[in-house]
Amino acid sequence: MSAYALVFHRDGAPAHPGDVASMLGWLEHRADDGRRIECAGPFAFGAAWSWHTCEDVGTAQPLWNARRDLALVFDGRLDNRHDLISALDSTLRSPVPSDPELVMAAYEKWGEPAFGRLLGPMALVMVSLAERAILLVRDALGDRSLFYHERPDVVLVASEERALLAHPAVPGDLDERTMARYYAGQAPQVGATFFAAVRELEPGTGLRFDPSRSLRWTHWQADPDRSISYRCDEEYAEHYRDLLGQAVRARLRAREPVAVQMSGGIDSTSVAAMTAAHEAERGEPVRTVSWVFDSLPECDESKQIDAVNKQLGADSSLIRGDDAWPLRDWNELPLNPSRPDGNAFRCLKTRLYARARQEGIGVLLSGVFGNHLFVGWESHLLDLVRGRSWRHALDAYADAWRHSPHPVRARRRREARTATLRRLVGATIMAMRVGWPAASRARPLPPPWLTPHGRKLLSGEDWPARTPSGRRPDQWFTVLGPTAAASSSGEVFYAAHAGLDLRYPFRDRRLVEFMLAIPANELYNRGVHKYVARLAMNRYLPRDVVWTEGQPTLHRLFARGVDDAGRSDLLELLASKDALWQDYVDADFL
Repeated sequence: MSAYALVFHRDGAPAHPGDVASMLGWLEHRADDGRRIECAGPFAFGAAWSWHTCEDVGTAQPLWNARRDLALVFDGRLDNRHDLISALDSTLRSPVPSDPELVMAAYEKWGEPAFGRLLGPMALVMVSLAERAILLVRDALGDRSLFYHERPDVVLVASEERALLAHPAVPGDLDERTMARYYAGQAPQVGATFFAAVRELEPGTGLRFDPSRSLRWTHWQADPDRSISYRCDEEYAEHYRDLLGQAVRARLRAREPVAVQMSGGIDSTSVAAMTAAHEAERGEPVRTVSWVFDSLPECDESKQIDAVNKQLGADSSLIRGDDAWPLRDWNELPLNPSRPDGNAFRCLKTRLYARARQEGIGVLLSGVFGNHLFVGWESHLLDLVRGRSWRHALDAYADAWRHSPHPVRARRRREARTATLRRLVGATIMAMRVGWPAASRARPLPPPWLTPHGRKLLSGEDWPARTPSGRRPDQWFTVLGPTAAASSSGEVFYAAHAGLDLRYPFRDRRLVEFMLAIPANELYNRGVHKYVARLAMNRYLPRDVVWTEGQPTLHRLFARGVDDAGRSDLLELLASKDALWQDYVDADFL
């Protein structure tokens, strides 16, 4: 993990270390192993870093090429090192190059097309002294952040928004439209931040600045027409398991011990199972960290967690979460000065991060974002109809009546089945009549809890922001849209405060491309959600974990914080004189 700050005087004025020193000071939580500031003509660039992979140890940044006319600051990790080393072998200066050294070699050999060949979470800035230009690049899924402020005379770049605001050239005025979208429960428009003068580079995008202009281009874009068709379910399951194994293995490159943040669901337990298989090759047990509940059985997954730990022979650590409700000890939790925290269970996650670090863990793998890959399962009937599999479509229709996707009490099962059937058939009919993209163009009205001011800010906007693509637009928007990218890159702040590098196997680009292309009946089949994942892990996890749906949720813990023990804290925050919510949320409605 690294941090960077850069100032580029487009008017040619000489840069000074002080131009970036204050900016880099706001990024110290990302760096334990080194920090450096350099100046060259109109450029001042600083970097701070923590070495979380063995190959990167000893690599200082900014990294210069052999001619010292090109400098790189890099935040992230490369997940296809073997392929890159094979392709770049003759140009590499080191037998075991660091990730920044691989990026530099790739750019010098292939130029800008190199960035489309790099897999993994990353954000980088390249400074060309010869061309007097800078190049900004963000990874395909947006799992690392990159922010900038542009003026005719200067361009500033940093890893986090607040670092840019530390420079006197950047005003701190809020972006009111982003605020309105936030209070409406929607993602910001692509590129927008909570500050009017700060922009975020879009995922999969490159941006070049020279003294007189800027040029933007896309270095990666998913193919909306790609589809995968195999002979049987087992072939899909085998491919899924292979890709998940690759994603996990790529994330096990670590300087310090690795653990899995594990609940009792199929996503994080699958990550633990794949990790256990790889760790067994080194004769080491997989390590897991989980939260459990003694007094909130509705939230507790200890039965599933214990079963998985036992089967995998895991070295497990359990955190009690009964009193970690929203706003518990809120004034002691890490506060991100760049954006509001969207996670109601920050106290719970902070405890888990702290425990992992206390036990010497440096890298934490997570099953978060697994759910995103299975959005759009309702279109499985449409896939069958499109393929003229009429008998299978009728079978699926019947199964929709027999099965409820989320197990409920008996007295509610009929209602759940009816709602499921209506959703399935309604979505299928709509898609057959007008096509998926057209069916997704309807825009809801702004929510009724907004003030007239908040509703006005959203009028005339593409709201909520979305770009339907592919056969399952909801899946595309969930996986590739701004909310997932903001959640993934934003959590870096909190993990870094605990000294952890947080890694998400389900954000692996290879796995994402596969899941966007497979038939919808591999997402949901005969009443079983996440069908391909469960089939893939059938022999690797306890059967009850693989085939049981509707695991406990944290709803009751949330209620404990809002309705019960944490109510006084909530009311205190709402009544704060400097609270901004009253400009956007109707107090009477609340």
